[in-house]
Formats: sequence, C-alpha cells, structure tokens
Amino acid sequence: MENSSTLMSEDIENEEELTSEETTQEVEEEGAETVNATEESTTEEQPEGKYYTDEEFNKAVNEIADRRVARKMRKLERELDKYKDTERVLQSQIGGNDINEINTNLRKLYENEGVTLPERYISEDKDYIEYQANKDSEDIISEGMNAVNDEASRLANIGYDNLSAKDKMVFTNLVNAMNKDKEVKELRALNIDANILEDKDFIEYRNQFNNNVPVSKIYDMFTGNKDTEVKTPGSLKSNTKVTSEYFTNEEIEALTDEQLDDPVIWAKVRKSQIHNK
Repeated sequence: MENSSTLMSEDIENEEELTSEETTQEVEEEGAETVNATEESTTEEQPEGKYYTDEEFNKAVNEIADRRVARKMRKLERELDKYKDTERVLQSQIGGNDINEINTNLRKLYENEGVTLPERYISEDKDYIEYQANKDSEDIISEGMNAVNDEASRLANIGYDNLSAKDKMVFTNLVNAMNKDKEVKELRALNIDANILEDKDFIEYRNQFNNNVPVSKIYDMFTGNKDTEVKTPGSLKSNTKVTSEYFTNEEIEALTDEQLDDPVIWAKVRKSQIHNK
C-alpha cells in the first residue's frame, strides 16, 4: 500500500510538473506570438526613422536655439569691437567712466566751441512705445478724472516739446479723455444720451466741424431739432431763419468766404451738395 500510495503521489507530482511546464510553454509561446504581432503591426503602421519623446524633442530645439543665439552674439561682439575702440580713444582724451559720461563730455567740448550738434540719438521702437503709452494712459484714466487732470497738468508744465515720445502720446490720450468727459457732462446736462458720441454716423458728421464747436450744437444739427439761423447772401434777406434743410446750388454759389468759414453754414453746404447731386 505504501508503494502504491507513493507511486500515486509521484504520478500526481509528475503530472503537475508536466502541466506546469506545458502551461509555461503555452504562455511563452502566446507571449512570443503577441510580441511578434505587435512588432509586425508597429512596423506596418510607423515609417522608418528616429522618434523623439517630448523631452528629447524640446531639448533638441533648445540646443539649436542656443547655438543660433551664440552665433548672433559672436557676430554682434565683432561689430561692437570698432565702437569699443572709439570709446576707449575718446575716454583717454576727454575722460568719463562710461559711454554716457564720454558722450556728455564730448558734447560739452564741441558746444563750448560754438559747434551746433544734432539731437541725442535715441533708438525707439514705435510699436512698443505706443503700447506702453496706451497702457500708462489706461492706468491713469482708470484712477478717475482727478488723476487724469493732475497728470495732464504735470506734463503740460514740462512743455510738450520737452516730453519723450511716450509722454507725448500719454498727454494726447489724457487730453482726449478730458475732452470726452467734458462732452459727456455737456450732453447729460441736456438729457441727451452720451452714447451718441460712439455712433459711427455722428462721428462722421462731427468731423466736418472745428474742435471749438460745442458738441451739443453739433448734436442739434445732426438730429435736426433746431433750425439754423444764418445770414443769407445776395438777394436773400439777411438775419432770417432758414427753415429749409438744404441750400440750393444758387445759394451755395452766392455764399461769401466769410460765410463759408462758419461751421454751421459749411455743414449745411456739405449736406446740400450731397443732396443736390
């Protein structure tokens, strides 16, 4: 019995070992088939060549950019050599700790001898200056009209001609903001919607007038709320109220230069010319 039991036990173990070996072999074979299939699929789907990870690609791009910057810097340094040489010569003769002091001393030397020199050269990026000016103006305007008035007064006291290009733009923007604020108050006092200032047709109509014509008067003519009183030329009666919205061609021809200088008459002339075509 012991021998039989032992044999059975050994048979079971041998069977288990065989089963395990067969299973392992099957798994390995299936794995190999899967790998082969994947390799074949990959080979079919992807063209030949080297592939980069995002990290490798970014590193390669940065290396190229660095090399280009280095080349440009070396070229710039070679270009600056001749200016550096001039700076050293001037420094040895007129003194100065840096290029700014050297330029100041050089200008004084010639000015003392009565030589007229060109204005100081300033390299200006107009787009960047305009961007900075608009940004500064917006910041000031956002603080309210008191801040706008204070800064505009400060710049005016310096003198427009003495301002930098950026400050000139800022000053113009602030003056425009002050004028618009004045016009808004003028219209609101007459219970007129100030949004008319943004109306395209009104802006086009208003451009026909001088800046000293009150916006309320232009609004009245634009909307036709009031008849325009003008001195009519020639055979027409003077100081009469012209109820007609337009001049005739004969009336336009009879106007004097003085009358044409009147913005009210001129606006009506322009309107009539379009109407009479």
